[in-house]
Order: sequence, then structure tokens, then C-alpha cells
Amino acid sequence: NGVIKFFEGTLKDITERKRTEEELSFVQKKYQEIFDNTPDGIYQSTLDGKFIIVNQSMARIFGYDSPADLVRSVTDIGTQIYADPEDRRKMSEILLNYGEVENFELQVLKKNKEKIWVSINIRIVRNEDGDIDYFEGTLEDITKRKEVEDQLQNLSNRLQLAVHATHIGIWDWDIVNSSTV
Repeated sequence: NGVIKFFEGTLKDITERKRTEEELSFVQKKYQEIFDNTPDGIYQSTLDGKFIIVNQSMARIFGYDSPADLVRSVTDIGTQIYADPEDRRKMSEILLNYGEVENFELQVLKKNKEKIWVSINIRIVRNEDGDIDYFEGTLEDITKRKEVEDQLQNLSNRLQLAVHATHIGIWDWDIVNSSTV
């Protein structure tokens, strides 16, 4: 006669699973905030020279509007990012020999082809079989520091020329040890 007499089913307590999912979501959000808000560029790249993922700072350093714009626009890191291909060769050699590179300073090209100085830290990420999966690293814009270093070097050179041209002597006196430096 088509009348429902009763329902049958099961019930499972998923409170613990929901709590774990909420904690995981919270941790993921915190790591995403760090990734998005650090002043240094953070990236992952493929073996064939394409960015997999970059953060907002990386996009800003290179003059792109967004991380997606940088990833989409740079199809060959070797020719579009490195100002001098020899720097890439040197860094790759160190990376392959030691598995990581720390504080490697080089000039790179921004989107508008302006050259800037950066310091790169990069490491190889391997899969379970030990094969290279991808590279990941950080990048810091050190252009201002390099400009100051160049200015100091120029001043030092000018002082040396002036001392040499005038034939005057210069010395430093260490007051604490009563000796010349």
C-alpha cells in the first residue's frame, strides 16, 4: 500500500575527524600567510626552467603584477631571468654537486629588463626514488646593498689615488693597543 513504516540507517561520530580537519585548515592558513607575506621571494621551479609556484614578493621583486602573472610569463628561467648565463651554469654546478646553494649573488632581469642584484638560496627536492623532482628556494633583492658597496669601493679607490698622487702618508693608530693598524 506504499506507506513507509520505518527508516533504517547507521550513525557515525565524526567529531574527531572534523576537529582534525579544522586544525589542518588553520595550520594551512598560517603557512599560507607566511608564504604570502614574507619580504623574500619564495619559489619552486621545474628541471626544465619553469616556475611551479612563487609568492607575491617574488612577483614584486621581478616587476610582475601577481604570482600567477610571473608563473605564466616566464617560460624559460635561464633566458628570461638570468642576466648572465655563466651565473646559471656556476650555480647549477654547485647545486648538482652539493644539493644546495646558499647566498649565491648574481644579477637577474626584471620584467622590464632592468638588472637587479639578488642573493639566492636553492635546494634540490628529490622524490622517493632519489631522482630530482624540482628545485625550491628563496631570493632576496640586494640591489641597494650592492650599490652602497660599489659607492664605498669607489670612494676607497679615489682616496688611494689621492694619497698616491700627493705622496702623503696615512696610517691608522690603534689607541687600545698603542700600535699602528
